[in-house]
Amino acid sequence: MRQARAGRRDLGRQGRARSSRSRRSAPTSTSASRLLPGKGDSAWLFTPGKSLVAFDAGSFKRLPGLAKPPKNAFVSSEGELFASDGATIHRLERDAWLPVAHLAWPTTFGSIASHEGAFWVTLGGRLKKLVPGEAVAFREGCSTPFVLLYDVSWKSEPTYTFPHHAQGPLDLPRT
Repeated sequence: MRQARAGRRDLGRQGRARSSRSRRSAPTSTSASRLLPGKGDSAWLFTPGKSLVAFDAGSFKRLPGLAKPPKNAFVSSEGELFASDGATIHRLERDAWLPVAHLAWPTTFGSIASHEGAFWVTLGGRLKKLVPGEAVAFREGCSTPFVLLYDVSWKSEPTYTFPHHAQGPLDLPRT
């Protein structure tokens, strides 16, 4: 409590908030480059949202880009390079990206690894294994899979009821 009060008094004496210009700090980056070691002397340089660069035999070479910017890249325990754009995991094969897994919905993982053919990810501070499953792709004829009718505020009372709409969800035509 005393620290909070002292801060308020300090602002009150000066009459205005201090400018942050006097306390400049180095710019921070959330997209730091990472070096991904390969087999032997090969390696890859990965910067999220940008293309990957390969280092092999003492020279650098820009790898072909994905359709969408990569969000994550990793090397498997077998030495293969993978990249994920959040919706698909691709494997580099002879200077071309081959899709090897499609995710049910776009996801950004903390980290991804491949070991003995299985993908392992960290999500929400937990380690999870990706397993093949049924596709959740949109089917023909379903033009609107989800309709947002109302968003409830966190300030709403626990007994809040939704407002009446002229056409409720059960009255909507099925697609």
